[in-house]
Amino acid sequence: MFTEIQYKQMRVKNRLVRSAALELGTTPDGGLTEEYLAIHHTLAKGGVGTIITGITGISKEGRVMPKMAHTTHPSYQEMLHKDVKNVESEGAKLIVQLCSCGMLSHPLCGKVLAPSALGNAEAMSIREIDNLVEQYVAAAKVCERAGAHGIQIQAAHGFLLNQFLSPHFNQREDEYGGSLENRCRLLRRVVMAVKEAVSPIFAVFVKMNQSDELEDGMTFEEAVEVAKMLEESHVDGIEISCGLVGSKEGLPNRVITRKEEEGYNFEAACRIADNINVPIIAVGGFRTFSDIEICLQKSKVKGISLCRPLICEPDLPEKWLTDSTYQPCCKSCNQCFMTNPLHCKFKNIDGK
Repeated sequence: MFTEIQYKQMRVKNRLVRSAALELGTTPDGGLTEEYLAIHHTLAKGGVGTIITGITGISKEGRVMPKMAHTTHPSYQEMLHKDVKNVESEGAKLIVQLCSCGMLSHPLCGKVLAPSALGNAEAMSIREIDNLVEQYVAAAKVCERAGAHGIQIQAAHGFLLNQFLSPHFNQREDEYGGSLENRCRLLRRVVMAVKEAVSPIFAVFVKMNQSDELEDGMTFEEAVEVAKMLEESHVDGIEISCGLVGSKEGLPNRVITRKEEEGYNFEAACRIADNINVPIIAVGGFRTFSDIEICLQKSKVKGISLCRPLICEPDLPEKWLTDSTYQPCCKSCNQCFMTNPLHCKFKNIDGK
């Protein structure tokens, strides 16, 4: 856990990753605040090697709410630069998660677009798809200019790029629908366009589902093929998750009540890692130091991602470094995702 890892040319002090969440603590129109930056600074002080920011919009449109951060806010680049410097001062690296939310977008944030006309969403035209690729490129450039160490393209949890991957949402009959290759076309375009636009040392990651946890969603077998296509597109790392936000069938953030339920995406992450040479990061229910150590030592998985335990205890990595038998306080209740700014509902924001 505490050995160095290198993603492309980004060297990180350990293999623990803070996974993204909707952090809020932002201005009413989605600008970053000192309160928002303090979340990452506290995490960096706590010892995690890589911090993936909260979900960040690539434009004012396509966000789940007006308060969601976005790269086109006038103060975003300046504030992100400060965020990066805070994190770097503690020896950590900062990755920005970029996303367009598709059907999960709030109408107050503009037209709701999706692969197909479902619910209140309109089917995207080819021009709108092309524009989306350009927005991802522009957002990545803003992050790079601000000094971020890379970006993560959110293609999991029912957001827009996951909607294109999933036959549950994607009912298109053109080159972006039907076959898996077609459904993956937009994600590959985004990855390759960003890679071409940024410097070689700027890392480009993808977060994807190992399964949508839906009867007619993307399957694990398809996820393996998507990972192979992403490798061909020269992605620098893949975080493996599952499920859909708000889904009754399979939430990404499962409640952990027994030790046997921990690390619920790990086996799938291992199987994907066995099929490609891209660094794989596993997320989902990791709670026990010894189990994480075994996972990293016995598999090709390169990193372990945590979110809820680090919301509850941002200094958990330092606690594990001191005492490997320490058991995190997090009860997986998911109440933290209802707070603003993001914090454990059963602890004060200062951690007491």
